[in-house]
Amino acid sequence: MKILTKFYIFLLATTACSLTNASAANLYKNFLCKRIALQNKYRSIEKLRPLACTKEPLWVKKINESLCSEGYEDLESDLYENLPKAIVFYFDGMGDFNAKDAKSFGAQNLDGTEGNDLGMGNANGLRSLKNVFGSYYYNTSELKNMWKKYVAFNYYSSSGLHSKENFKSAINCYEEISKYLKLIKKIDKERILPKIVVMGYSNGAYNTLDFQLIASEKFYPIDLVVTVDPIEQALTFPLGKLKSFRGSKSKYPKKLINFYQTDDYGSLPVLRLTGRPVKNTKYNFKMDSTIDSIMSDDGRKNHIYILNTSLYEKALRCEFQKILIPFSEECTYEIN
Repeated sequence: MKILTKFYIFLLATTACSLTNASAANLYKNFLCKRIALQNKYRSIEKLRPLACTKEPLWVKKINESLCSEGYEDLESDLYENLPKAIVFYFDGMGDFNAKDAKSFGAQNLDGTEGNDLGMGNANGLRSLKNVFGSYYYNTSELKNMWKKYVAFNYYSSSGLHSKENFKSAINCYEEISKYLKLIKKIDKERILPKIVVMGYSNGAYNTLDFQLIASEKFYPIDLVVTVDPIEQALTFPLGKLKSFRGSKSKYPKKLINFYQTDDYGSLPVLRLTGRPVKNTKYNFKMDSTIDSIMSDDGRKNHIYILNTSLYEKALRCEFQKILIPFSEECTYEIN
């Protein structure tokens, strides 16, 4: 299929040079629609899946229908009605992936039957998002409703055990989304495009750091990265404990916020799960009981409790208010 795609691109490039702008645009449209049809045909087949999302995002589907069924004249209204304000990629911790819970929270890349991670499905990171964006207790109803209406939420495993919803499929999905964002910008230069947000917890935070390094250099720029207690994967965990930093912010994300703790026991039997600061960002926050009373003095389950710290919840609320609600105040972070 890659050879076929390269042939189409070569044909398009060589032919368009001799055509008028209108003819070239029409040729490009026909090429794109044929590629979309081929892509959707193989989207659900693991061995043949192209560099695309496991499930076609709703807003992408609407744009495809506008381009390939109705024509450019309806693209403006389709973009206005269906383009999200934020596209979120979230990597939960090892043992946390829970497809059913994520689908109920609006995950667009799942149908809810993908199962749990390692038979557990603790959903620790996902639960923290629900606390902030799915509950009236933690935030105004306006923010909750805006999240539900304008955020395209994608949820992934960090264990590497899921053949579809893993790091590779997230990268492939972002590549597809990037192509559409670039296409929209070409068609409508004044269009305000969605903000790209990548977040993760524990092993998922480590995946998030890798994701922003790869994706920002190759695809559409990332706006915000949020990591909570980044922990290296199992095979490199012992060596990771010896490092002073855990990953580095690339030059492309506009902001990277990292929350971590260095005193934990009981979050996982035997192992002490402790995070680290991230290089090249001024937003590194070390959380302990002097900062937030929810953190244990003796370190008990601090790797889990960090998800409920007020500074972390405040950061999520503020950053997404800026994205979703016009004229929101700038976010400031002060540890009393």
